[in-house]
Amino acid sequence: MKNKFLEKVAEQIADERSRKLITAELESHLLDKIDYYVDIGYSKEEAEKRATEEMGNPEDTAVPLNSLHHKKHRAVPIIICACLLLLMFIFSYKFFTDFHYTLSSLAFSHRIWLDFISLGYVVAYPVMLIYAHKKNEKIIPVLVVISFCLQLIAPSVEEASSGLSNDEPLNMVCVYQPFFYSVIKIFAEGFPAYLKCIFTAAPARYSVLGNFCYEIMPYIFCAIFILWSTILFFNILRKEQMTNTKSGNLYLKIFEKAMTIIIVLNLIIVSCSTAFVGIKNLVSNNTYSSKKQEMIDYVFDTNLKNNLSNLADSIENDGYYLYEKSFDEDEKYCDYYDIGGSFVLRSSTYENDDGKDGIYTSLTYYDTYSHTYDNTPEILSDANKIKNIDIGTSFDYIKNSDLLKYADIIEKTYYEDKKETEIIINFSVDVYDKDISIENNYSCFRELTIKNGVVTNSNYW
Repeated sequence: MKNKFLEKVAEQIADERSRKLITAELESHLLDKIDYYVDIGYSKEEAEKRATEEMGNPEDTAVPLNSLHHKKHRAVPIIICACLLLLMFIFSYKFFTDFHYTLSSLAFSHRIWLDFISLGYVVAYPVMLIYAHKKNEKIIPVLVVISFCLQLIAPSVEEASSGLSNDEPLNMVCVYQPFFYSVIKIFAEGFPAYLKCIFTAAPARYSVLGNFCYEIMPYIFCAIFILWSTILFFNILRKEQMTNTKSGNLYLKIFEKAMTIIIVLNLIIVSCSTAFVGIKNLVSNNTYSSKKQEMIDYVFDTNLKNNLSNLADSIENDGYYLYEKSFDEDEKYCDYYDIGGSFVLRSSTYENDDGKDGIYTSLTYYDTYSHTYDNTPEILSDANKIKNIDIGTSFDYIKNSDLLKYADIIEKTYYEDKKETEIIINFSVDVYDKDISIENNYSCFRELTIKNGVVTNSNYW
């Protein structure tokens, strides 16, 4: 027979054979009660309603019976959860400094894949806890509590300590910082700013909201999940002992609904925004390599004799994301980011050859990604071409040689007092072969100084 009470009980019996036996037995009891009420004059519908009410709460009925009919294969989902939590912990421990968005901006930058991994972490815990609530598996919330406790007390990694922007020790709670990146960008800078930053390596900007979300919210998240797991554990325990669980169920429903809303909204925003920007970049061929070349050409073509404020506005109007701007008396600078790297526009004083103060304006391109190249004939040939660039080589040859893809820094500087423009190009070709020892791998690093269209200084190591 079809009955909501029997269906809810069946949902919470894990073992299929036990489920059939239990529901069959309960159905027999239910039918007996229905027959009794029909015999004393109730209609069949009213008899079924009264009989079902007498059977009680389906959860209170199902959990103890489920516990009595516990089968070995019920350990499979628990083992899966335990393995998932262990893998998450190992991955976090190995790469957790990458997730720490409040580290030095010189070394750590935003990555969209970190946002998704962090989001995946936050999704995994509610899924496990909601499953545990539905199936009344009290071991899963215990595993979740252990997981968060380990993250909170995990020792910091020595190598990462030097990168901290403050004196606080690292722990693995920072893996939840990227989860808040979209929230911080949208609320602090607006949705267009977030769209610009999805595929850039722009560091997380400091703000009151950002500091709270990055530094405090991960701990609040941990506390929420620990509290949620604890309530769930005792709720399942009370069900098994057939005691009242209404209060616990209310808190659990609040936790589940609140966390589901928060996570789903974030998932929709991040996924849709990333898909939109990704498709837009694909259609316009706005890739890392094409954008890098565009940014390099932008440095070469920019007239640094123009007013600094106009230059700054022009770069921003051309679609580059303005990360930071400071027009102090001693030094003026602006930082910009895009898919292909970053710009720094700077103006300050310097001491010239006569010992007097001069003013310079510079625009510097930085490749914000580190690269290691495979040991192929093409790469080795390009590395040798870079190595052979010497004093007197024309600037046009370098521009047309397709070697600028290996440049990690290009700085163009205009000296007002000397009316002179200087370009410095840093090439970096780090070649790696897994079959060769690190000491024997080929690398080429070269710095070129260009004036009046030719190389005037060339250093390599």
